[in-house]
Amino acid sequence: MDVDRRDLCLTDDGDDGFVSIILCVDDTDDETKSTSTGKVAELIASAVPSMGGRMRLGITRHQLLLREDVPYTSHNSSMCFEASLPSGRVDALRTHAIEVLARECVPTADPGLALAVFPRRSADAPDVSAAIDALIAFGQRAKVEYCSKRSAYDLAARIPWLSLSEHGGDGQGVVGALAGVGLRLSGADGRFRGTGDLTQLLAGSAMRGPRSKGEGDGSGGGRGRGDGSGGGRGRKSEHDASASVPALMTAQDVTVRLSTVLAGPVRVVDVDGSILPPDTPLITDVKIKALYQGASFTIACRLQEGIAYPLDKDALDGGAMASADDGQVMLCPHFELDNDPEERSDRSRCCRNCLHRRLEQQGFSCTLGAI
Repeated sequence: MDVDRRDLCLTDDGDDGFVSIILCVDDTDDETKSTSTGKVAELIASAVPSMGGRMRLGITRHQLLLREDVPYTSHNSSMCFEASLPSGRVDALRTHAIEVLARECVPTADPGLALAVFPRRSADAPDVSAAIDALIAFGQRAKVEYCSKRSAYDLAARIPWLSLSEHGGDGQGVVGALAGVGLRLSGADGRFRGTGDLTQLLAGSAMRGPRSKGEGDGSGGGRGRGDGSGGGRGRKSEHDASASVPALMTAQDVTVRLSTVLAGPVRVVDVDGSILPPDTPLITDVKIKALYQGASFTIACRLQEGIAYPLDKDALDGGAMASADDGQVMLCPHFELDNDPEERSDRSRCCRNCLHRRLEQQGFSCTLGAI
């Protein structure tokens, strides 16, 4: 059963002082890729634990429209994360985000920042529900048609618990930032940043106890990876912890253990999106690329002889490009490997993985005119 986003945003926690937030950034880099929107989002998210908050699930990448009338550098994607945060620290997080944007964004970027701070009481649900629907609709529209800055600001102005701001250039990034919030709220868009080692993720969850309500222990944010995907605390060592994880676990055991460290729902599905039976055996000693579906950290698997094999990024992308393209690029003096692993399928020398390619609706083009 899919999770109702309104239940997640409206914590109804009384006076415990915690609020649910969603923060999204867009348009922070240029073709040199000296930084990336994903890295900027990680730097912002890394402050959540020190502010007494906790990340929820991790950072997600949301692909927006690829078309000539839409300004973008090479990928047109925004980066978004959710967290539970002490209400008194929200302004500090926004200030930190602005400082990161000022420090990390390239001078030619047009960065935008969106921050939603959801009301805590369900008595406000009617208004919040209507606003969530409008944000989701905006995010979905930004995937298929051009959306102006004015339309983004007009929507944000109608939502008192959401701030939208630009921090350089022409500020066109506010469109992607607002769209990212809507797509995260939809519960059915994008992928989680980073390629996770499933064994290490499970080891981290095994060494944590359930977090009590309002604890704010600051233990989210990834086991030293900075990707906001959660992590253990006080563990002996990554090797010792991983040794305690069986090479084969049931789908139910995997979802239960991961949901603890990721502070949110986890699903295991087959390639068609159907949830696997809870007793399905699943291989754990693999790299995974998780999807954001059903408002959950979703692990897609290939079934073989009744055993579930989680898919990595290359498998989800359908494998590397044709050898003809590889041969062409091997001779290209302009080839540079994209320095953001999130934006390439592997390390092979093909146009798909080149720093200078620009994604389009059909394939890609070369920003240097080499193809």
